[in-house]
Amino acid sequence: MRSGNSSTTPIIISISLALVCVVGVILVYVFVVADHEAKITQMEKQVKAKNEEIAQVYKEQDELSALIQADADRAAAASWAKEELKNYAPSEPDEDLLDEDLLDEENTPIDLAGLLRALRKGHGREVDALTQAKDLAEGKAEALGRTAEEKQNAIDRLGSQNSELQKNLDANIVKFNKEMTDSRLTYEQKQATHLAEINKLRLIRVDLNRRAKDAEATAKDLKDQVLILTQTQEPGEDESDKVVTTADSFQADGKIVDVEGDIAIMNLGADDGVKNGMVFLIYKLEGTAPMAKSLGVVRTTDPGSPVSLLKLYRPKGDVELMGQEATNLPVIIGDFVSNPFFMPGRKPKFFLDGAFATTDKWGITLDIKDIERKIIEYGGEIVHQISVDTDYVVLGEEYKTANLEKAQGLSSKIISKADILAFLDVDQ
Repeated sequence: MRSGNSSTTPIIISISLALVCVVGVILVYVFVVADHEAKITQMEKQVKAKNEEIAQVYKEQDELSALIQADADRAAAASWAKEELKNYAPSEPDEDLLDEDLLDEENTPIDLAGLLRALRKGHGREVDALTQAKDLAEGKAEALGRTAEEKQNAIDRLGSQNSELQKNLDANIVKFNKEMTDSRLTYEQKQATHLAEINKLRLIRVDLNRRAKDAEATAKDLKDQVLILTQTQEPGEDESDKVVTTADSFQADGKIVDVEGDIAIMNLGADDGVKNGMVFLIYKLEGTAPMAKSLGVVRTTDPGSPVSLLKLYRPKGDVELMGQEATNLPVIIGDFVSNPFFMPGRKPKFFLDGAFATTDKWGITLDIKDIERKIIEYGGEIVHQISVDTDYVVLGEEYKTANLEKAQGLSSKIISKADILAFLDVDQ
C-alpha cells in the first residue's frame, strides 16, 4: 500500500479543476476574439462592395455627361446651320426684275418667279429638317439630364449608406476593443485568483504530505514492533516458521478493469514494464487492511497496449499471502494488484538469505541461484548485503537472525520464501 495517496487525492482533484477553469477561460476568450474578427471582416467586405458600386455609378455618370455634351454640341451645330441658311436665303426680288424677260444661253425666256418659288420650297424643307434635329437633340439632352439626376440621387443614397456602414463599423470596432479589454482584465483577474488558489493548495499538499510521512513513519515503527513480537521464536521452533510477509511489504500498482470467469484484465501493460509470466497479487481493502483474494499470472501483454490479461489461480496448500490466508472472495472490477518486481523507472533490489531448495511444478529442483535468476528475469536486482537501498529482504529456511534484525532496523520490506515462490510462479 502507498501511504498518503488518499489524503492528497482531493488536493490533486482541486488543482486539476482549477487548471480546467483556466483553460476554459482561455478558450472562451479565443472564441470571442474569433467571432468579433469574423464580424469585422464581413463588414469590411460590405463596405468594399459599396465602394465598388459607387465607383461604377461615377463611371456611368461620366459616360452620361459625355453623351449630354455630344448632344449639346450637335444641337448647337444645328442652330448655327439654321442661322446660316437664313443669312444666305435669297431676299425678296425686285418686282421690276421679275417683269423683265431674261434669256438663257439658248435665248429662251427664264421663269424667274417659278425658280424663286422652288428655291424657297427647298430652303423650307432644310430648315424644317434642322429644326426637327434640334428638337430631337434637345429632347435627348433633357432625357439624359433626368437620367444624370437619377444617377446623382443614387450616388447620394449609396454615399449615405456607405457612411452609415462606416459609422456602424467604427462603433463595432470600439465595442469590440472594449469587450477585448474587459475580457483580458477578467481573464487576468481569474488567472490571478486561480494561481493564488493553486499556491494555497500546494502549501496544503506539502503540509499533508509531511503529516502523511510522519504518520507512515509512526505506523511503520508500530508494525516493526508487532513483527518482532509476532516472530519471537519459542524453544525448539524452526526459524523459518516465524517469517511472515507483512501487509506493508507490497503496495498497489494497478487495478482490475474487467473480469470474465478465471480471466481478468488489469490497467498495466508492456509499456509500464509488465512481462509475460509475471504474477500479481489481487486483493481488496477492508478499511485500511488488505484482504488477499487470488494470484494472477500475466498471459498476454502486447507492446503499446495499456492493459494485460491475467490468468487467475489460487496457490496450492495453505500458502499465506501478505501475511494472511487467501480468502475465497471472487475477483471483481476495482480490486487492487501488486507485484514486488514492478517498480516503474528502476529495478527493485533483493537480498536473499537462507535455503531455497524447492521443486517447481514440472518437478525440477531449484536452489537459491535459480531463484535469483528468476528474480533478475522479472526485472529485479540481486544485492549481497543489506543497506538503506535494499527494497526487499527474502528469508528462506535457516536464515540468519542478524539479517532479519538489520532489515527491520533499516525498514526494508520482508518477504517469506513461500510468497516469493508464489510471485515467481513456482508451485511447491
